[in-house]
Amino acid sequence: MPLFGGIQHIRVGVKFAIAGLLMVIGVAAISAAYYQTIRIVEQSQQDREQTRALAEDVGRLDALLQGMASSITETEMRFTSAAVENFSTAAQAYGNALRTSLSQLRNEEDRQSFTAALQTLGFWDTMDQLAQLNLDGSSLPVVEIREARQGLAALLTDLELRNYRLRGLVRDYERQDLITENAALAELIQLSFLSLIILGFALAVALAIAKYGVLDPVRRIQATVDAVRGGDTEARTRLESRDELGQMATVLDSLLDEKETALARQAAENKKLNDSIITLIQSVFRISQRDLTIRVPVAEDITGAVADSINQLTDSIEGVLREVSAVSSEVNETSVEVRAQSGRVIQHADKEQEEIVETLQGLDSAIQAMQLIAKLAAVSNSASKRAINTADNARGSVSATIDSINKIRQTIHEAEKRIKRLGERSQEIGGIIGLINNISERTHILSLNASMHAASAGEAGRGLMVVVDEVQRLAENSREATAEIESLIGNIQMETADTIHVINTVIEDVVAGTRQAEEAGERMEETRNTTQSLVESVVRIARSATSQAKLAQGLRERAGSINDFSRATNTEMQAQLQLSERLVRAADELQGSISVFKLQALEVQPEPALIEEAETV
Repeated sequence: MPLFGGIQHIRVGVKFAIAGLLMVIGVAAISAAYYQTIRIVEQSQQDREQTRALAEDVGRLDALLQGMASSITETEMRFTSAAVENFSTAAQAYGNALRTSLSQLRNEEDRQSFTAALQTLGFWDTMDQLAQLNLDGSSLPVVEIREARQGLAALLTDLELRNYRLRGLVRDYERQDLITENAALAELIQLSFLSLIILGFALAVALAIAKYGVLDPVRRIQATVDAVRGGDTEARTRLESRDELGQMATVLDSLLDEKETALARQAAENKKLNDSIITLIQSVFRISQRDLTIRVPVAEDITGAVADSINQLTDSIEGVLREVSAVSSEVNETSVEVRAQSGRVIQHADKEQEEIVETLQGLDSAIQAMQLIAKLAAVSNSASKRAINTADNARGSVSATIDSINKIRQTIHEAEKRIKRLGERSQEIGGIIGLINNISERTHILSLNASMHAASAGEAGRGLMVVVDEVQRLAENSREATAEIESLIGNIQMETADTIHVINTVIEDVVAGTRQAEEAGERMEETRNTTQSLVESVVRIARSATSQAKLAQGLRERAGSINDFSRATNTEMQAQLQLSERLVRAADELQGSISVFKLQALEVQPEPALIEEAETV
């Protein structure tokens, strides 16, 4: 989802911190609404109590005013001190009640207006006169009492007007309280809806962080691991996030890629090397059976140099054997001719001497060729040693691969620890959810209390009932949302545990891959041993070439003896015949020794470049 794509690049701890902060903001909004509700209810109750007390005081003023009127009538009918005392007492009670009512007025302007009106009417002076009448009313003349009564009658008429105005103020206060209460209720409704929106947004963002930032990457990693365990070697997480889960997924993808590449490369190299070694061994075996027509295929691996050296050695041996065979045939024919035509030996002594000289030259060439073969064998031995060193280096590369796999296993173990810490953070969020549940319960209880007060208020409490219903629904929604969050946190903890189990399984697979790499190293060791055996075979071939060189040297010595015998032909004819017989037998033996080798149909001479290279080495 593009809107929440940036969540995947935030670290897991920061994600849960953001979610926790949003939850705290939502809880703070609910708490503010709760506090505002309590304040509005208390203020409404306080204003109603003040208005009710003022209404009761005004009603008491009406009753006291009627008592004063009755006292005036009684005083007019009976001019006794008891009647005057009753009137004075009623007037003083009215004055005290009036002071109390004025103190409960809300506006200082209203209090000053009523006080000024009473002073203008002379109310307080009249009260003092009534107190004087109460002290010595029996001594006053009846005429003064009647004058005071007449003044009080006019004062009572004005006081009735003041009481009527007070009742009007009470009604104004009641209307003002109703307007204030409705405005407060409207403000409370707005605040409740705002806190509900904030809480809903906080819950939505927290759920989005949990889903797109934690749950989806964990599911992709788990699906990839399951696919790999099921045999899908191409399965990869391909997560591009930069948090802990993205880093773990990247390490897992790299591990799988390196594992597949290393196994494929090692399998191909081992197969190619094994095929080359098998072909080399088969060719060497056939060459050892004296079949010099065989040529070893030259491969592009460590056996290529050995195969090329063996081919050069075979070519050189074949050339030497062809020359030796030619010389042997020539010697055989010459010996037969000498034996058959012994009478013409003396006549052809000079020619025979020339042939012997040529034979000596051919033997010298054969000796040089044998020495070249020995040098080429030494070159082959050096190439074989380089092949052994290459195998040792390959084994070192396998050991380095094993060390790299062990480091990757340690990285996965560190990721396992971080996922465990992620589970601990989810448990802390569970504590915050418990606090939200407690606030929801208290909000529900508060809404019940408010609904009871609204029901007792009657028509005036309908607006409060609407707010109470909204608050109660808000508490229920909060309870349901916290239940869903608890379920999500439980799922996160379960999937975290599953991920830890899967990572442990991956570690076991890495250990198995390490074991396979060690087995590959053992195969390289076996290859090295096989190459060592090949080196020993080349050494044996070199020794055989040295023996052939010694044999050629012996032939040269025998040819020298023939040369000496030729010079003594005239004097030792019989001895020459015997030597001819011996020469025939030696030629037959040499021909028989050479005939065991299988040569190609065309004669192939050794290349001068190869001979120069061998001489340089």
